[in-house]
Amino acid sequence: MLALVERIADAGKAAAIGYGTEGGMFAAALRVPVVICGPGDIAVAHRPDEFVSVEQLLRCERFLSGLIEALCAGP
Repeated sequence: MLALVERIADAGKAAAIGYGTEGGMFAAALRVPVVICGPGDIAVAHRPDEFVSVEQLLRCERFLSGLIEALCAGP
């Protein structure tokens, strides 16, 4: 699944993150792998004047569309 997400995101290899999310709780409770992703730059997230650019939102839309297509189309 990680390879699929990396391919669709087209942002290089996934890496560990240095901040907290609920992802670990979902992974433990559901016993499934979890990938944290989203639009924007963590350097400006959760700070005064945080923002997500239109280009970042469009890239997110392309990613989600690709993921839905890949998951719904089957192998």
